[in-house]
Amino acid sequence: MKLLTLNAHSWLEDQQEDKIKVLLDFILDQEIDFVCLQEVNQNLTSPVEKDPLHYMPVDNYFDVPIREDNFILTLVKDLAQRGHDYYWSWVPAHLSYGKMDEGVGVLAKEPFLAHEVPTSTLVDYRDFHTRRVLRARFDDLDIYSVHFSRWDDQWEDTSFKGEWLGFKDHLDSERLTILAGDFNNDSQVKDQGYDFIQKTLPYLKDSYYISSRTKGNITAPGDIAGWDGNQDNKRIDYIWLSQKLAAHEHRVVFTGQEEPIVSDHFGIYLTFDYNDN
Repeated sequence: MKLLTLNAHSWLEDQQEDKIKVLLDFILDQEIDFVCLQEVNQNLTSPVEKDPLHYMPVDNYFDVPIREDNFILTLVKDLAQRGHDYYWSWVPAHLSYGKMDEGVGVLAKEPFLAHEVPTSTLVDYRDFHTRRVLRARFDDLDIYSVHFSRWDDQWEDTSFKGEWLGFKDHLDSERLTILAGDFNNDSQVKDQGYDFIQKTLPYLKDSYYISSRTKGNITAPGDIAGWDGNQDNKRIDYIWLSQKLAAHEHRVVFTGQEEPIVSDHFGIYLTFDYNDN
């Protein structure tokens, strides 16, 4: 099986249409089964989509409608025009730049049950600290598309630690599980978010370390949205998975080398299957 995760920075990129084509080509060329996307945006002024194609319904807390230019819906329509049906869902988290709904989503080759998982105790749609997670439940697998805050936020309930503690108890340790997305915590910084994940959910493993083949490391190159003025390259996007899943290839993609850059984050491509052990 094949999974891609990407903080898409959607509708905020220069040459956005060209970058959408690159993303679509990659999904089809690699025959991706599951896509986790963050910063999935739609413009507040766009018309409401009355019957979203292949949409897996979810009750979102803020009761935000799907709009015609929802980024994942745009991908789904384009994929369908190419003869490929993908199913999707999306949960909004907060307003972005005062002009867009921003959320997280999942795109998959097969239908699934969609569920919104709260994280932050803050519930203010106007405040970007408000975070939500989307769980896509398949017969034997739960996939979560996540976008957390930084460890060093000034308030604990809007920091990574507070969000993580509010989120992790929603996980079912008996289910095969994948968490994929933008964790906003540098893997090289000790005693913060990355170590806290390992401490609190030891049954999940970072695909970067357990994959048979690994290529690439950095996912956040320098000065990007949310890390303004940053001069260091960081690994802040991850795929964590149950030990009963075997990770084969972990590769950082859309870096401008093998594939063009499509966002201010790089993506992660993972091949995996069920572990016989």
